[in-house]
Amino acid sequence: MHSLNIESNALHLVMAFNEGGRELAAKALEIIRHAYEVKRVVVHVVSGKEPPFYIAEIRELLTGNISRTLICRYHGSTPDDLKAVLRALKGSRLVVLVDPRSIGYVKAASEAQVQTLSAGG
Repeated sequence: MHSLNIESNALHLVMAFNEGGRELAAKALEIIRHAYEVKRVVVHVVSGKEPPFYIAEIRELLTGNISRTLICRYHGSTPDDLKAVLRALKGSRLVVLVDPRSIGYVKAASEAQVQTLSAGG
């Protein structure tokens, strides 16, 4: 995955969902609001909702972070796409949010051995 220089020292926020994007966005916003030192956030989206439709699901996250540098990337819709993103971001400052109803994404994150959060947890 190509990384821009502006992404150095950024918090990488991976969101995987088919449903529940709004709930994950609210959880992500809560996490970022308490991370005062975070100035740059890269949002990596894996979702069955393709561009531009996934943006409606995470609109609150995007508009709630206007004081930070925010980059949003869509990586595809399959569990393998999620695994590829997680492999590429290994060693980065990383928060992974997965909708628990999206079983394929939950399994992919587990196989990648990353700790995930859901909207409720």
